[in-house]
Amino acid sequence: MEELNADITLDLRGLKCPAVEFEAAKTIFKMSKGTTLRLISDDPVAKKEIPNWCRQLGHKMLEAEVDELPLNFLIQKAS
Repeated sequence: MEELNADITLDLRGLKCPAVEFEAAKTIFKMSKGTTLRLISDDPVAKKEIPNWCRQLGHKMLEAEVDELPLNFLIQKAS
């Protein structure tokens, strides 16, 4: 998969869910609508939790590399 550039990269390796979602939420809250966040996590639980979190909040998952650790997500902020 071709890697898309992100406006902000957040490396959360070493944190476990729900801390991953909490840190992502703090960052994305400060971002402008339509900007992108690359989230990196080594918590296998994030494979399910981050896509669910995006759906619940309306953010768009542009890319998800979840076949091996670290997991890599590209998220576009909703309004």
